[in-house]
Amino acid sequence: MLEAYFGRLGLPDTALRGEEYLSKLVRAHLEQIPFEDIDVYDFHKIPDLSEDALFEKLIVRKRGGYCFELNGLFLRLLQALGYEAYPVAVRITKTGRREGFKRAGKDWER
Repeated sequence: MLEAYFGRLGLPDTALRGEEYLSKLVRAHLEQIPFEDIDVYDFHKIPDLSEDALFEKLIVRKRGGYCFELNGLFLRLLQALGYEAYPVAVRITKTGRREGFKRAGKDWER
């Protein structure tokens, strides 16, 4: 699974971990896997957010996805690589205010 994911990102898998490698992962993910909401917007489909479905769509079929799909699969990659990562739901309002939601008893910084 990781080999295919790294292939999609155009990055070699490496034993190196850390901030510099994390920056490369983020950049590659943003550049190689586009945002798309075709399934949701045009076909009114509720996406399957399971790891297998996300991997099939984004990596195997080389499609893009919407925020929950992109971030969900990226979260799993980061966790598989040993990074301490967890999901946080946040939205930006029209006024530019950031609104976050609690996770495990912690508040998102406002």
